[in-house]
Amino acid sequence: MASSLLSRIVLTGVCTAAAAGWFGVRVAVPGEAQTVAAAGVDRAGETIQISSPPSVRNRDAWQPSPVATQGLRPGQPATDGVPQSPMLPPLRVAPALGGALPIPVPPAGSWPAVAPDTLPYVPSSHMFTAERLERAFGGMLPDVRGNWHELRFLSRSLGREVGYMAWLPPGYAASGQAYPTLYLLHGVGGPDGFGVEEWLGYALTEDLDRMLALGLIQPMIVILPHGEQGYWMNHAEGGPRWADFVADDLVKHVDATLHTDPRREKRAIGGLSMGAHGALQLALNHADVFSVAGAHSPTLRPFEDSPEFFGDQQWFARYDPLTLARSTDAALRITTWIDAGHDDKWQLGAQAVADTMRAKNAPVTYTVLEGEHEGWYWGYYLPEYLNFYSTALNATAMTPYGAPAVDVLPLGTHYNAGTVMSLASPGSVSQ
Repeated sequence: MASSLLSRIVLTGVCTAAAAGWFGVRVAVPGEAQTVAAAGVDRAGETIQISSPPSVRNRDAWQPSPVATQGLRPGQPATDGVPQSPMLPPLRVAPALGGALPIPVPPAGSWPAVAPDTLPYVPSSHMFTAERLERAFGGMLPDVRGNWHELRFLSRSLGREVGYMAWLPPGYAASGQAYPTLYLLHGVGGPDGFGVEEWLGYALTEDLDRMLALGLIQPMIVILPHGEQGYWMNHAEGGPRWADFVADDLVKHVDATLHTDPRREKRAIGGLSMGAHGALQLALNHADVFSVAGAHSPTLRPFEDSPEFFGDQQWFARYDPLTLARSTDAALRITTWIDAGHDDKWQLGAQAVADTMRAKNAPVTYTVLEGEHEGWYWGYYLPEYLNFYSTALNATAMTPYGAPAVDVLPLGTHYNAGTVMSLASPGSVSQ
């Protein structure tokens, strides 16, 4: 119980201190004159052509802003019964997750439908939330848990020593197994804190341990790098090379130090807010390194509202996920999850990227969830994120372009609190 109480205290602190993104003018969407479009990506010396480039930046639009805290959960509490949403795929019998758990199908008519014209988003009651996961364990934790380790190395791209956190699953040392790897990028943070503490504050540790104990995810290594407030990109005019740090230095060090499966099919990258922008552009720019990408509330900006380290229009185009999705076919090689809250002012940008990927028949899942661009949102839906990553990383088939071929159904379509509670065997939890 003490561990659960500590996680609540940390979560409250992070949701108060962690930034919700850098707020500004809404993101350009397809068809608007201010949208930046590229004809090519300069990965081999080619010149990128930019149409209708704006010439002046709005410097006030990208300054870090303090978070607005409005509670740690949606106003409508999750219920034990999970109604069928018209925005989710139909329920069906699916293989047991982890080879252990049967997926029940509720009787016909037992879940009332929600009119799509009155609720244009997926309500939290339809998703398998952190609250339900915690309730399944009565606020306690499994007896067998993973461990965090801090590692440090010299990054050539940044020209200095850096550190990162690595979560190793239970039995890691003795298994002799090669594990898939998930890289999670943090957001911009706030004046009182930023970095890996953001993900840790959203009960990432507890969710990993609980979901693994229930067989809802399979063992993997989780990496939390420090990225300051640099948008996880190479800055213009010789600034810090955060993209190279992640895609080159960090991945190589992790694979050389830990028991990873170094194939791209077993490597995923995800992030929230600023980190979601970073995860998208890193996956699209390095489809030879990552095969899975998750973007949770990405903060995509048009050129005029971007920080000055985004450089000129050509440099901007190299790291803009919307430009990359339009001008390359990299999305075909990546299985992508994108979500945003229905009250998130960045939602239009997330949808624009998803629509662009869909138009190319890329494997992308886009979901508008109940919520806004705040800390509780990412912590609340984290179990669904982990379900996506685990499912994609353990895919047994690939698309013709090399993306994991999976049919990712939200856990909320399968399990309600009572069902999951019965899965925790007596004696498997500790206070």
